[in-house]
Amino acid sequence: IPSFGGRSFLAFRTMKAYHTVRISMEFRALEPSGLLLYNAQKHGKDFISLALVGGFVELRFDTGSGAGAVSSAVPVQPGRWHRLVVTRNRRSGSLAVDGEPQVSGHS
Repeated sequence: IPSFGGRSFLAFRTMKAYHTVRISMEFRALEPSGLLLYNAQKHGKDFISLALVGGFVELRFDTGSGAGAVSSAVPVQPGRWHRLVVTRNRRSGSLAVDGEPQVSGHS
């Protein structure tokens, strides 16, 4: 299981998520803020990011029509494992943490 501190990261090829993407992950955070995932085009402004911001999971995305942001309704507990499910379909995005009701937004 990868573990990160400071400036470490894993790099993967850019996802091809033109219209729809579904991301499911499990994570354990020791700090209330940090980047979980970032994916963007080399040229253009489309991107998707997942981050912890003040203990809440935040989804940000832009599919060419302006940025959208969605934050979890419930904070994550430091040191515990959490399950995150994210979906984006065109300009709509949603996230759910630990089986809580999903939170949705648009760009």
